[in-house]
Amino acid sequence: HQQTISLQDAEGDYSEILLRMNGPQGEVLPGFFMPIAEKHNLTTAIDRWVLEKAITALQAHEGQGQHTTYFIKLTAASLQDPELLPWLAERLKKAALKRGRIVLEMTESKVMTLLRPAQEFVNDWKKIGGQFALEQFGSGLNSFQLLNHIDADYLKIDRSYMAELPRHPENQRKVTEICQQARELKRLTIAEWVEDATSTSLLFACGVDFVQGNFLQEPQRLT
Repeated sequence: HQQTISLQDAEGDYSEILLRMNGPQGEVLPGFFMPIAEKHNLTTAIDRWVLEKAITALQAHEGQGQHTTYFIKLTAASLQDPELLPWLAERLKKAALKRGRIVLEMTESKVMTLLRPAQEFVNDWKKIGGQFALEQFGSGLNSFQLLNHIDADYLKIDRSYMAELPRHPENQRKVTEICQQARELKRLTIAEWVEDATSTSLLFACGVDFVQGNFLQEPQRLT
């Protein structure tokens, strides 16, 4: 997991759940193994395994009085799996977690491609106490129009704006615009791939709610 750090003093701890596979030469990143899993129809099983591990960890944190929220990526196959939400509803009820502890996330482009099933999934997911995040937000021409269809709680700003942010005033302006619009719509913003102190300060000035990146914290094993 990698911490998502609040710039606006939000209560509790926030982390993104990251997936690694143990390979013969060490850790294998999902960019290598997930396309193979997708080809062999294994992504729904992997998603469910990740969710199970995350719920167990959240349960332990709640038992210790810690307020923890996890962001967990969802694959397109799981979004269209009719058995996932009933299983999640039962699992969350059994774990007795507080509402909003799990934020499922998908990229803006994937949600656009699967707009109708995504809309239905998000609506039903929120009914059982979940939250939703759009990744790579701002990469499309009509990103904010998507919010007319998808009730996202968090907008993860597209990483292209973060590359050498201090040297690109136009990207700083764009991030500020996204944050202003998001605030008007009562959505929270997250900047990923933050890699230096100057960018962190600029993002605070832009009005970003959360930041995440290896500069702030290297990914750590979930305990």
